[in-house]
Amino acid sequence: MIFVVGNSRCGTTLMGRIFGAHSQVFMFKELKFLDERWPSAKTDKLSEPSSISLIAKLMAHQGGSKSSYQATDVFWDEATQLVRQIKPPVNKWTLFKEFMMHEAQKSGAAIPCEQTPRNLLFAREILDNYPTAHIIAMVRDPRDVLLSQKYRWRRYYLGKKGGHPIKGSLSAWANYHPILSSLIWAKNASIIRDLATLKRISIVQYENLVSEPEKVIRDICSKLDLSFEPSMLKVPHKGSSHLSYKYSESRYISDIHVGKWRSGKLTQSELWLCERITGNHMNHFSYLTESQKWPGIGVGVLVITLFGKLLAAACLNNRRIHKLRTYFRS
Repeated sequence: MIFVVGNSRCGTTLMGRIFGAHSQVFMFKELKFLDERWPSAKTDKLSEPSSISLIAKLMAHQGGSKSSYQATDVFWDEATQLVRQIKPPVNKWTLFKEFMMHEAQKSGAAIPCEQTPRNLLFAREILDNYPTAHIIAMVRDPRDVLLSQKYRWRRYYLGKKGGHPIKGSLSAWANYHPILSSLIWAKNASIIRDLATLKRISIVQYENLVSEPEKVIRDICSKLDLSFEPSMLKVPHKGSSHLSYKYSESRYISDIHVGKWRSGKLTQSELWLCERITGNHMNHFSYLTESQKWPGIGVGVLVITLFGKLLAAACLNNRRIHKLRTYFRS
């Protein structure tokens, strides 16, 4: 099994698509099983009916159902059969594994690839519970991450037509704040650095992936004992916060967004705060700080607006504050 993890907007989706293009690999959507879908952090076991309901929800989500958070009748029988054939003891780790293997094999693939970025928080548990699992941890210049997150709200207008983009755009806008985003990036970078000595983990910097994709992908494939396939290089570089869906869909892996933070779309206050919060980890990954001068009152304004953004995020997505609280406790 392959798990692609890291900070949001660091290339986890791109890496997932790359391995999803391999004939033996099945790429999952972001399942968010370990941090959101599993009902309680206090137990790793569920009753049979609860297990069936959870698997049915995962099947609906992976299958693209609009009611992905509901166990629909369409998937209930299949989920029941899968749960009942799992050998005891049944816990969240066996349940998750059996679901992924079931979906991968149903699609004719042997290796599942899961790409939920926040699985980084469970990296050690993943490696302990899945002896054959390999983790790919993505890292990207935090200033480019901030820029991408800042304009993420535009994806709902740059993307495909249809749907209800207004709430999604507002949520993406409310979820961005340079202080919070920098703190989360620093937290993730610290975790990745702690994992560096472990086996079965590959740390990949986004900039290296998009500038030398074949070299990076071949290296990971060799660690996975997986043959390299040219199709892995021919995946659309879509999901950009800066380019229209139609334009990015027509491009393969590209370094067009590397260093885009220099375009001036981040304020001096945002850059100053980012470098002060993440500087130690930036230096470790060879992202050079540029000693931004004290920007003055702009920093104070951002500190004040942080609380307003948190309130807005909580109103638009009441799970946001809970996730942040548990995130920084981990």
